[in-house]
Amino acid sequence: MYRFRPITLEDVRVLTHQRKQMFLEMGRPDDEKMRAMLEAFVPWVKSAIHRGTYTGFLALHEAKVAAGLGLMFQEMAPGLRDLGSSWGYLLNVYTEPEHRCQGLAGALVKLALQECKGRGVHTVRLYASEMGRNLYETLGFKPREEMIWSDL
Repeated sequence: MYRFRPITLEDVRVLTHQRKQMFLEMGRPDDEKMRAMLEAFVPWVKSAIHRGTYTGFLALHEAKVAAGLGLMFQEMAPGLRDLGSSWGYLLNVYTEPEHRCQGLAGALVKLALQECKGRGVHTVRLYASEMGRNLYETLGFKPREEMIWSDL
């Protein structure tokens, strides 16, 4: 019923759509700030895909995108838990409303985790929405406290 494939540069429009819908469903307004973010996202994601620091997977149903997930790789210093030099970051996890409750988000996350293991990446992080938190916890993600500073 569904098939999965890695994203390509040709998927940038779909990735942008999913990113917007994800933020809208989390209650963010469709305003000038949203439009500016999406406009900046397009060249950024094209460049990151080209450099190999951003990948992801799409779930397709009858040749139409039903769900997607982004996976970014970032450098990190070796730590006490993980001596690796990079970590994964899941983002833009989104399922079209008519395809929800089919296990697509979980299947996409599992594909991303397999990709990380194949690259020798042992630590994966994400920011979970309230809707997704339970899914991530059932897949082994642990909540942790994180602080952030911004002058914006």
